[in-house]
Amino acid sequence: MDFGGAAAQTIGGQRTNYYLHPGQIFVSAESHAVTTILGSCVSVCLWDPISEIGGINHFLLPFDVGDGQASGRFGNLAMRELIDRLLAIGAEQDQLQAKQLKTLRLHAKSWPRSTCRLSAKTSKAETVES
Repeated sequence: MDFGGAAAQTIGGQRTNYYLHPGQIFVSAESHAVTTILGSCVSVCLWDPISEIGGINHFLLPFDVGDGQASGRFGNLAMRELIDRLLAIGAEQDQLQAKQLKTLRLHAKSWPRSTCRLSAKTSKAETVES
């Protein structure tokens, strides 16, 4: 299965901002800004406030239709992969908190650009829409 990786860009030589395309997943134990653009897609941020590990996915459709094209574009696979990756780097499943990002607007120019900030300082996942 292909879940891709987020594209990285260093901002001001200090913080790295990651851009998440549909079908991709990002997890980290460090504080990062992860940006994605949602149309009719959905993203879910998961955060473990105890271990300060978090992640985000970006998917298009709720379920894999079983046609051999399994990828992170399907919610049932993207959610399982996000949880598996978080647990692999030390998150505790029973501590995970979720924030769902979704939107559907009629005009493309009004689609929000969402950023999920995974922050050890605030011990939470927060979203900023612009």
